[in-house]
Amino acid sequence: MPQVNFEEKNLDKDKIISELIIKVNKLTKRLDDAEKEIAELKAENTELKARLNSNSKNSNKPPSSDGYKKQPALPKKKKGRQGGQKGHKGKTLHQIENPDKIVGCIPESCTCGHIFTEKNCRITEKRQVFDLPQPKLEVTEYQIYTATCPSCGQEQKGAVPEGINSPVQYGNNIKALTVLLNVHFKLPYKKIGLLFNDLFGYSINGSTIFSSSKNCYNKLEESEDIIKSKIINQQVAHADETGLRVEGKLHWLHTITTQLYTYLYVHKKRGTEALQSEKSILDK
Repeated sequence: MPQVNFEEKNLDKDKIISELIIKVNKLTKRLDDAEKEIAELKAENTELKARLNSNSKNSNKPPSSDGYKKQPALPKKKKGRQGGQKGHKGKTLHQIENPDKIVGCIPESCTCGHIFTEKNCRITEKRQVFDLPQPKLEVTEYQIYTATCPSCGQEQKGAVPEGINSPVQYGNNIKALTVLLNVHFKLPYKKIGLLFNDLFGYSINGSTIFSSSKNCYNKLEESEDIIKSKIINQQVAHADETGLRVEGKLHWLHTITTQLYTYLYVHKKRGTEALQSEKSILDK
């Protein structure tokens, strides 16, 4: 029967226990360090969220610092009677005396078989429909004549109105409409082209819209100077700014206004640099 050395067994057992204790201590330390790091990260995450979500409504930041962030417009519950309120003067369509088109609704025949004509009928009721006519571009051709003088033999050529510079071009009304759609109604070039193609069968290109807007801008320079001078000469004027996007980047639309006049300009900054720029009139 083999002999068992109990001392060696006890030594191995003590060694295993001591190693386990060392490992437990290491794991406990790592766990403590991890919990400490998690707590620090949670605190940092909370602070960063608070910074990210801070705006003029939940902090002391000014409204202009909110940037170009639009909140969804949620419908509000309306109280009381819907539609026009009592005392409100509504704008209702009224029949006119001279309509552009008249369509006669004549009964076809009687139950006895008699066929009616317009001479057999009388008007007993009128109904009018106000609608848009089919849009169509009006093309004006300028025919330029050349004449030879029978006295001296010189040739003289007829003059076309100012602004008619090429064999084919869009007129001023078209250009004015594209500027209105692009600047006032904020439609991009592509949508304006699609709109013109759907309505008129001509897809106006972006370069035409751009040149029309630029030409309008240049011709309004005198009007802009008048507005500036009127505001400068007032004792009181209100100044403010709001964020907008220019080529995807945040810029600032500055406004200076009086009761009758408003001057707007765009700048990359919203502070002193913008107020002292050449576009500003506050330091004048």
